[in-house]
Amino acid sequence: MIKTYIYTVFTVGIATLFFIGVIPEQVHAYDSGTYKKINSKLSCQCGCGLLVSVCTMDGCMCEGVRKQVGNMLDQGRSEQEITQTMISIYGEQILAAPPKSGFNLSAYILPFVFLVLGGGIVYSIASKWMSGDDESRETDPTHPGNTDPATNSNSLKHRDQIEQELENMDL
Repeated sequence: MIKTYIYTVFTVGIATLFFIGVIPEQVHAYDSGTYKKINSKLSCQCGCGLLVSVCTMDGCMCEGVRKQVGNMLDQGRSEQEITQTMISIYGEQILAAPPKSGFNLSAYILPFVFLVLGGGIVYSIASKWMSGDDESRETDPTHPGNTDPATNSNSLKHRDQIEQELENMDL
C-alpha cells in the first residue's frame, strides 16, 4: 500500500512539474534557421499575400503549415523534401517565387527582354525625331517643317497679297 502511494505521489509530482514547465518539453526545430528559411519560401494561401513565416492573421492556414514544417523537421526530413511535400499538398502556388525552370523561367527573363526592346524602340523613334528629314524640308515647299520663306508656298502667297495691298494703298 505504501508502495502504491509513493508511486502515485511520484507520478503526480512529475506530471505537475511537466505542466508548470520545470521539466523542459522536447526541443522542436521550430526555432532553427532551416525552419525559418523553409517558411520564408512559402506564401500564405488565405489571400493576404504574406509569407508563411510572417502571416499573423487569425484562423489562417499558416499555423497549420508551420506545424507541418516543424513536424517534418522533427522527423529528420531535409529542406528539399519538405518543400516538395508542401508542393504536393498545396500545389506550386504555395511557393513565394516560381521555380527557375520550364515555363516559369520566362518570368525571370522576359522583363529584361522587354526592357531592352522598349529601349531600342524609344531610341529609334527619338533618333528619327531628332535627325529629321532635312532634304525633304528644304525642297518641298508644303513640308510643315519648311521655315524658309523663300520656298514656303504659304509665305509666297501671303507675300504676294501683302505686296498687292501695299500697292493699292495711298500713301
